[in-house]
Amino acid sequence: MLSGEGAVMTSYGVIASVLSIALLSQTAHAQTRPAAPRTPPPAPRPMSPLDARRSAYLDDRSGAAGARENLQRGLRERHLWTLTDRREAADLIVTLATLQAQTPQRRQPPSYELTIQPARNATRTPLWRAVSSSPEKLVGRLKADLAPSVCVAVWCW
Repeated sequence: MLSGEGAVMTSYGVIASVLSIALLSQTAHAQTRPAAPRTPPPAPRPMSPLDARRSAYLDDRSGAAGARENLQRGLRERHLWTLTDRREAADLIVTLATLQAQTPQRRQPPSYELTIQPARNATRTPLWRAVSSSPEKLVGRLKADLAPSVCVAVWCW
């Protein structure tokens, strides 16, 4: 039997040997273990019906002078959709129509109706509909409904 410094050195040697063996066996076990299967990335979210990445065809049934141009300019300025000249190439149909007053005795200014329907299934209920006194107001309302503003409260001291 060893005594003194020899016993302490032997004890450290035994501990070091046991730790080395444990570490080597753990490393060997980790290398033989199969890698965990990787989860696939999440699927992209489907576009909403009125998503800005969609294309739109403008159908002007109002007959008002300059209404189509004003509506086109408003839609382009607000970056709502990519406008196309071909109905069959569009995802959405944006229809501007004039609503006539029901009373023939009194002449009233026209009201405009803006409806948005899917191009592939135009018989469905419109995705969006509004009535206003001008096409410009309709475009402003459409933009407000589709992309509401973010308000920040500011406190004054």
